[in-house]
Amino acid sequence: MRAYFPFAFFRFALVILFASSLLIEAHSKNNRLDSLLTLFSADKEDTSKVIHGYTLCWAYWGSGIYDSAMTFGNYSLELAKKLDFKPGISISYNNTGLIYYSQGNYSKALDYFFSALKIDEELLAKAKSNNDKELINKYKYEIARRFGNIGLVYDSQDSFDKALSYYLKALALFEEMGNKYKVCAALGNIGNVYKDKGHAASALDCYSRAIKIAADLDDQNGVERNLGNMGILYFEKGDYVNALAHFSRALTIAEEIGDQNRIPIWMDNLGSIYLIQNNFPKAEALFESALKKYSDLEDKFGMMDANKHLSDLFFKSKRFEKSLEHYKIAMALKDSLFNEEKNNEITHKELNYEFEKKEALVKADTDKQAAIAESESRKQKIIIASGGLVLLLVLLFAGFVFRTLQFTRKQKLQIEHQKELVEEKQKEILDSIHYAKRIQTALLPSEKYIDKSLKLLAGNSASEKNNYFIIYKPKDIVSGDFYYAQTHKRPGAETEILYLATADCTGHGVPGAFMSMLGVSFLNEAIVEKNIAATNEILHDVRNSLITSLNQEGSEEESKDGMDCVLCAFDFSKMQMHFTAANNPLWLLRDGILIEYKPDKVPVGRYGDVLKPFTQHTIELLKGDTIYTFTDGYADQFGGPKGKKFKYKHLQEKIIASAALPLAEQKKSLINIFDDWKGKLEQIDDVLLIAIRI
Repeated sequence: MRAYFPFAFFRFALVILFASSLLIEAHSKNNRLDSLLTLFSADKEDTSKVIHGYTLCWAYWGSGIYDSAMTFGNYSLELAKKLDFKPGISISYNNTGLIYYSQGNYSKALDYFFSALKIDEELLAKAKSNNDKELINKYKYEIARRFGNIGLVYDSQDSFDKALSYYLKALALFEEMGNKYKVCAALGNIGNVYKDKGHAASALDCYSRAIKIAADLDDQNGVERNLGNMGILYFEKGDYVNALAHFSRALTIAEEIGDQNRIPIWMDNLGSIYLIQNNFPKAEALFESALKKYSDLEDKFGMMDANKHLSDLFFKSKRFEKSLEHYKIAMALKDSLFNEEKNNEITHKELNYEFEKKEALVKADTDKQAAIAESESRKQKIIIASGGLVLLLVLLFAGFVFRTLQFTRKQKLQIEHQKELVEEKQKEILDSIHYAKRIQTALLPSEKYIDKSLKLLAGNSASEKNNYFIIYKPKDIVSGDFYYAQTHKRPGAETEILYLATADCTGHGVPGAFMSMLGVSFLNEAIVEKNIAATNEILHDVRNSLITSLNQEGSEEESKDGMDCVLCAFDFSKMQMHFTAANNPLWLLRDGILIEYKPDKVPVGRYGDVLKPFTQHTIELLKGDTIYTFTDGYADQFGGPKGKKFKYKHLQEKIIASAALPLAEQKKSLINIFDDWKGKLEQIDDVLLIAIRI
């Protein structure tokens, strides 16, 4: 079972709202590109060329051809400035901002969107001074779209308060103009921001209002979209009944209106819920249907997700052979998606290089043969004059040189071929490891999730920040250390508990990463599916699952597979923390004094013939307490002036010395201390250190 289920989250942002009907037509009909290019080429340098230029910019942007889009965007902007054609300046700024946004350059995108907004506000002020109602409405409309695009950038940067401010400004203008279609879209965006801020009630209200407006407009597409967003919200709250209901309604509407692009998305989301509920037959049927739809659409991203979900399902249902089969398909699709364009470019360059190299070799060989022929001619004259004996010696020597050159050339070709094979295999291995890193990173809880969980459960205000930190430095591309966070409320329980684990699996690199995936999977199974509450019983269940999965029978090698782990369970309503420590200790810093809680000296895995029980400890938490959990990578690092280990005592001293600092500053300090200590020496192990301040 995977620790997450990635939903296709529809953020129908106001970026779609700025295009005029001409632009939308140019974007939606690719066959107009040729005619637009013809018009652009024939245009004089006037406003028509500006319009055709920014229209081509929009069309290429919509097709993902950003270089061409940028070329036409910059041209139309410079020409519009030269002509003082302010509407053209505004749209060119806006279109170029969209390109920067799509490339992830949010700072540049904001600069261009604000520049467009400034021009539109000047045009609106002029229209008001002339009392031109038509232009007043036009530029209000343009300003609303600019607000939406600015909100979109802040939203993408998780600056939710700023995003909400601009989305609300856009909503107010659309409501003032009575444009219900745009009101519906704006409400959906605002609902998404409220959802990200953890304001579920406000998000649901926005989605519900958007659905009602869309229904009144008979906009089934809008109804479907917002039903899907509500389903995602319910899923994230753990309300699978409502999530199923809303995804099912969204799927029904998508099938009725023939929305082929979203049908497999809702199927995939429904399958993910059934997988959580261990309803494997329904989950499998939905994933298979989604995969078929994605295949019909030739949507490689969707096919990759559906295959990954089928791999998760078969892994969870113990059908490991089928799980591996779909995992390999997902990997192949990933390679196709992420390397296809790069491979084409590299292949093109390699072909050019090989052609140029062969051409140079042919020329060199021709020159060489000509030189040899001339030399041989001179030699022949000398040989004829000098006699038969000299002729024989020269011929023998020439034959020896020729054979040596042939042999050397053959060896060189073999070496070059072997080098290419090695480089190709190395690239394949590194690509696979980097993809494994993406999978492992996706399994780790985001810092945003941990921060949100701590604030909600501890009752912190939204303004409080940096009440925890995570230092995570893998030795290799992938890591054997991992951390785990999960909020869970057991059936019948009064409060929700935050479980936080810090674990060090056997080994590092790829073997360690494989063990970490098993660790995350079995922690989820014990906490979420089996509803085990006590931390010692959770680790006991994980240990049993690891032993069973790895077929450990107590042999010398098999007995070493497992992990060291500290598992904490925070009950902020009672200001208590229960924890179990397996091989790694837990530190509590209270009033400047560091208290160490010793671990059970057994790993989470087979250790000898007798499986010793784990112990659960309870700490009554006080305001200002700081909890530290860690693996052994930090303390075991060699470095310093004498190349010795850092050691736990040294780490304790550094933590106490920086105790008065905010946790964000303490994190920076500890990272700098580690890097300075390591210096130019190799990092010997994965490093993981977590701190939580109450």
